[in-house]
Amino acid sequence: MKFGTPGGLVVAVLAIGGLVATFASFFTIQQTQQALVIRLGRPVDVITAAGLHFKIPLIDSVVKIDNRILD
Repeated sequence: MKFGTPGGLVVAVLAIGGLVATFASFFTIQQTQQALVIRLGRPVDVITAAGLHFKIPLIDSVVKIDNRILD
């Protein structure tokens, strides 16, 4: 398959966009944190387990809350 300059540029832009969307869809929660997943302004999920989690990029946002007791 042979791409011309415009076709190769479109493929490169789509590939980079796909990589950015993939990296933007994962987030980590530490052991001392909880997270609230908000989808379009409404709370959807509360995450209490530490580790790597998934969200829908550009639709979901994550608010991290500290679990430690601060004096």
